[in-house]
Amino acid sequence: MEYKTDRDIPDTIWNNYMRVYDNKYKVYKDEAGVYHLKCRYGSVYLHSMINHKLSAVLEYKSMQGVEIAKRTLTELAGEAEVTQEGVSDVVIVFSEFLLDKVAGFLQVRYKRRYSEEQKKQLVERFKPKEDEPCRESWNVPSNFPVR
Repeated sequence: MEYKTDRDIPDTIWNNYMRVYDNKYKVYKDEAGVYHLKCRYGSVYLHSMINHKLSAVLEYKSMQGVEIAKRTLTELAGEAEVTQEGVSDVVIVFSEFLLDKVAGFLQVRYKRRYSEEQKKQLVERFKPKEDEPCRESWNVPSNFPVR
């Protein structure tokens, strides 16, 4: 189904859109149920699905946050714009296709990658030991509710 404006898009689709990046970046869910990417100095949210735009909300926690915002604008001259600037933060809108370029200096949190050896070690580490009692041997009443 084609949508003409972003307002026509159902909330469930809008809120889950950032999960597209789940294979490369760590995706978090905020209090409102909207997924976003966390950065060192802020977050990256969806700005427009139709125009393929993302918005970076950078907080001025320190002078480094100010420098990151300036660097973002100079690196993306003409491709990014400031839509809102306040005392404690700035909102920069940029194309969705530039996320990989912007992720480096916004310091977006990447998803952890495990080697095959590390995966084997994790499986061995969390494997139940033979000398530990399993759930069936516990003294649990038969009518006890199991989730």
